Amino acid sequence: MNGPAPPVGTPSAESVEDTLHQVRARVLLVALNVLAVAMPVVSLSFVWQAYRAAALTPETLIMCSWCLVFPVLRWILPTISFRAAALSLLVALLVCSAMVVSRGGFTVGSLSASILVIMLATLFFGRSGAVTGLVAVVLVIAGTGVLVVQGYIPPVARELWDPANGDMWIRQTLILALLGVVLAITGLYVVERLA
Repeated sequence: MNGPAPPVGTPSAESVEDTLHQVRARVLLVALNVLAVAMPVVSLSFVWQAYRAAALTPETLIMCSWCLVFPVLRWILPTISFRAAALSLLVALLVCSAMVVSRGGFTVGSLSASILVIMLATLFFGRSGAVTGLVAVVLVIAGTGVLVVQGYIPPVARELWDPANGDMWIRQTLILALLGVVLAITGLYVVERLA
C-alpha cells in the first residue's frame, strides 16, 4: 500500500536530492573550468617572476607544473564519477595549498585554496565534508609548517615574496581575482538554484 502523496507544491525527497546533485555537479564543472585556466596562468606568472628575479629553480618548475593537474582533471571529468572528480579536485587544491605555504608562507593563494577546499568539500559532501575539509586543511598547513621549520623543505626565495616587488603584488592580485571568481560563482550558483 502506498503512503499519502506529498501535498501539491511540496518537493519530494527524491527531487530535492536530484536538485542537490545537479547543483553539486554544476559547481564541480564550473570550478574545474575556471581552475583549468586560472592555475596554469598563475603558475606561468610565478615562473616568469622567478625567471626575472634569477630565482628559477628545478623545485619551482616542478611545483608550478603541478598546476597542469587541473586541466587534466577537467579533461577526464566526463569519464569519471562525481565522487572521484570531487575528491581529486579537493586533493589537488590541498597539494597546491601545501606547496604555496611551503614556498611563500601564508599568502592570498594558499589561504584562498584552503577556503575553497572547505567550501567545496561542504557543498560536495555535506557535514562530513565540512569537517573533513577543515581537518585536512589544518593538518596540511600544520604538517607543511613542521617540514619548513625542521628544514626538510628548501628555504624560500625571498625575492619572489618581497612586498616591495611589484610582480608579487600583480601575482597575488591575479590569484585573488581568479580564485575569487570560483568562490563567487559557487556561492551565487548555489543560492540561485536552491532559492
